[in-house]
Amino acid sequence: MVNRYCIVTFLLFGWFGWFPLTAQSDALQDSILSLIDEIEDPRERFDAIIENAFYYDFAPFLMPSLSQARALSEETGDESMILESLVAIGQSYNFRSKYDSSHVFFDEGLAKPYINDHIGFKVELLEGKAVAFSRQENIQEAINYFSRSIEIIENPISRKSYIDTEGEEDLLKMSSIIYNNVANLYKRIEQYDPAVSNYDKAIKIMLDLDAIRYAATVINNKAGALEQQGDLETALEEYKRAKELKIEYDATPRSIALSDLSIGTCLGALGRHPEALETINAAIEVFEEINYTKGITYGYAERGIIYNRIGLSDQAIQDCNKSREILEQDGIVDYSNQVYDCLYRSYKNNGLYKQALLNLEKLNTIQDSVLNAKNFRKIGQLESQLEFEKKQALSTMRL
Repeated sequence: MVNRYCIVTFLLFGWFGWFPLTAQSDALQDSILSLIDEIEDPRERFDAIIENAFYYDFAPFLMPSLSQARALSEETGDESMILESLVAIGQSYNFRSKYDSSHVFFDEGLAKPYINDHIGFKVELLEGKAVAFSRQENIQEAINYFSRSIEIIENPISRKSYIDTEGEEDLLKMSSIIYNNVANLYKRIEQYDPAVSNYDKAIKIMLDLDAIRYAATVINNKAGALEQQGDLETALEEYKRAKELKIEYDATPRSIALSDLSIGTCLGALGRHPEALETINAAIEVFEEINYTKGITYGYAERGIIYNRIGLSDQAIQDCNKSREILEQDGIVDYSNQVYDCLYRSYKNNGLYKQALLNLEKLNTIQDSVLNAKNFRKIGQLESQLEFEKKQALSTMRL
């Protein structure tokens, strides 16, 4: 089995999908396909197809090769090859946002009579379905499938089987990613206790493996959950801990500045405004030096919010308007709520009621759309949870 973790890493790093690289020229693509075609041994050709598919994030030019891999697996009748091809094809559909199609191949793999003899592939197939459900905004069903993966890796018998075939380090890496991903999903539906519990499991494994970079990312995720929960003091400690780890592994200036922004925002929420402004100013300085527009947008918005809290409405209007201009120019949507709320409150505090009303209307439009999306997601969660409970009840009755 190819050593990989890309099925589930999108939730850890916040991206998902294929991005063409400039190095992937037509010549390179032709070269890769030619090398695959020259391999005569079926197993070696199969491995080359799968490795290239995962390495190049299921780039479109490799899609016909995956069909070839599936055919090779059926010709040999090798169980592991058949399951691996189903994982890869299902994943390729996930990368192309064709989630109904990905479920077909993941389900086919899980229905194989020999699936329990291949624990590693069973985990990958379950994770693939969890990813697909998450991208379809069916969060509860995504959690259900990640939970099934966790049951396997925590069960002593299946755990030993996984280690015997894939190795303990592989299991630990995979486990840490699963724990982080299910924690992210719990955070999305505002269930913070299970979110924090799963983050802690992921963090411990990553630190034990000396995977400092990934541990810092997950600690930052955990801090965000704590901040949303209202535990600001603990969140601040975790944000600082994540920054220290980033410095330890020599992270990029942008990454460290993002930690400063999180720390500054948390300090502001705690009412420690001078420290907050100093930290956010340092972050903005880095963002402007490297021309990181998202960071600049976030930084100005957060600084404007703090200015507004301490009665400096003119500075707040100036900062939040700068943020709004970049936001509208670059199509950045995830800070619209904060920006228009800041402008509404700032104009209102300055007695500029016409401008305040205009920004309040924009804010209400954004909040209505967010509320509708949340309601839609909650309805889906309730429906899938009811279906899951029905299945559980029927299973119990059969026993």
